[in-house]
Amino acid sequence: DEATDCSSIEQMPIVLRYVDSSKEINERFVKFVQCEGVTGEALATNIEDTLQELGLPLENCRGQGYDGASAMSSQSKGVSGRILKRNPKALYVHCSSHRLNLVVAKACQLPSVVQMLGCAQKITSFFSPSPERMQCLKKKFEEIGLKRQKLKAPSTTRWVQRVSSLDGIVESFEAIFESLKYMKLNENGDFNSSTSDARMYYESIKSFEFIASLVITSNVLHHTLSLTLELQRRKIDIVQSLKQINLLKARMKNLRDSVDEIHEKYYNEVLELASSVKVKEKVPRICTVQTTRENYPVATGRDYYRVKLTIPLLDHLIEQIEFRFPSEMSNLYNGFYIIPGIFLMCKDVDWKTEFMKFVSAYKDDMPNYRSMHAELGLWETNWKQGFEQVIYDSVADTLRNCNELPFPNIFTALKILAVVPVTTCECERSVSALRRMKTWLRSTMVNEGLNGLAQMHINDDITVNVEEVINTFARQNPTRMQFLDILEDN
Repeated sequence: DEATDCSSIEQMPIVLRYVDSSKEINERFVKFVQCEGVTGEALATNIEDTLQELGLPLENCRGQGYDGASAMSSQSKGVSGRILKRNPKALYVHCSSHRLNLVVAKACQLPSVVQMLGCAQKITSFFSPSPERMQCLKKKFEEIGLKRQKLKAPSTTRWVQRVSSLDGIVESFEAIFESLKYMKLNENGDFNSSTSDARMYYESIKSFEFIASLVITSNVLHHTLSLTLELQRRKIDIVQSLKQINLLKARMKNLRDSVDEIHEKYYNEVLELASSVKVKEKVPRICTVQTTRENYPVATGRDYYRVKLTIPLLDHLIEQIEFRFPSEMSNLYNGFYIIPGIFLMCKDVDWKTEFMKFVSAYKDDMPNYRSMHAELGLWETNWKQGFEQVIYDSVADTLRNCNELPFPNIFTALKILAVVPVTTCECERSVSALRRMKTWLRSTMVNEGLNGLAQMHINDDITVNVEEVINTFARQNPTRMQFLDILEDN
């Protein structure tokens, strides 16, 4: 991923995913690369030059992860396609967090949901920059007796914030409602410049349809939150991510199957929130022939919003999850059969044959490919005969507990599976760090200084030997000046 810093320079963070000597999966920020162009060719050249500078042969790369932008993902002119031409083993993975974000974005394209999200964003932006409006909101919190919530705009890039922002608006709704009403009336003349905007937002949120859209959308999106958080872990592997994705698929289908019961719960919450601000339940006008608005032949408001909101929102989410996270198997997925928790459950599938499809694609990486079948037999016996007391179901745990001496080929295969990227969240975190470090006061900082500062800030868990740094600096920058300890007695 790349981002423009405050001095209008395009910066691309480079992150490496690797297995260390203690068999742990690591994702480490390496450096920011200044990009002269943002085409697939230019970005691919920057990546190749950086790896060469670091002494890392591109031929050793076994995975590459980017977002879904055409400059990155295109198989013909994008970065992934150009890297694959140089190294066919560098499997491209579309960032799972970006895919999940696209799932939610596409599912939220229902007209009433789009209107609600747009209005919610404008309302939070209306309060945030003004101390007077925020003070008015704070007073309403105190008068009503609500716990004060920080208002956040529904972000299009910060995945967790999308859900938390809607939750904050739901929990603060009564205070927001009364604040807008107070500013709309403007009896004391304190909000002359805000009256028209306050009136517009007040008329929007006092609509029963807005309240229904807010509550139902917030509740449905709650089910994506756990996967969003899981995908942002640094040490997550492909198997764990697929397990969580399949869990979300199953959960959404269960919700769809019991939609009447689920909607009943959601709608009761809608009625409760509406009654707190004295908004009456209302259904838009319905007629037998209608071409310009949503028209559902139902008798009650409960049924109307079930057909209009809850069912379409769940259907769109399920459809997008199936589309963005297809379940078809590839050579990479065949490698998962080596995990004990998977192959021990296989009854109708010859797991060894499936796993060999994966191994054959990485034949040159195996220490002794000819002994692979014998090694698989020993591996199967090791787990089926109970020599291991814990059955592991992830790449990370299996790798950590795999003995390299009797299983050299399997150990190598597990390392390949472990380094395949799941998300590009570490790149996103690096971009966030860039905005904290390179501010307007330090906009002239060159990349050498920026990368040194970024290394210390982003990789803050690495202990730095200060004495070694001083000695290295002294050797690289010799001087005739003698450094003395001013506290030392002469």
